[in-house]
This record gives sequence, structure tokens and C-alpha cells, in this order.
Amino acid sequence: MDRFPELAVADRAVALWQLKIAGHVLDPLGRHIRGVPVTFWEEPGAEQAEGALLERLRAPR
Repeated sequence: MDRFPELAVADRAVALWQLKIAGHVLDPLGRHIRGVPVTFWEEPGAEQAEGALLERLRAPR
């Protein structure tokens, strides 16, 4: 506060620390320990639906 005497704290928030963030396992200091593969669910017909959507988007209007 000595450097910025006009500064006033208006609000505070607390966020929970997550052990696993976006496929990475972190140590208590937030350093990367190892990666964890992120798997996505398989949905029947999803590839065909995606292909059909891409074809519609590529088609001239």
C-alpha cells in the first residue's frame, strides 16, 4: 500500500485450486508433474454428421 496509497481493495474472491487442469497434473506449487490423456466420448453417427455439416458449409450459396 505504500507504493499506491490511492489504491483501495473493493472486492475479494476465493477460487478452489484444482489438482488436474486441462489434462495436466500439477504439484502444490502449480508445476506440471505429468500429462493425462483427455478422452472424449464416442457418439454413434457423429463423424457422419460432422462430414455432412462440413459439406453444407463448403457448398456455394
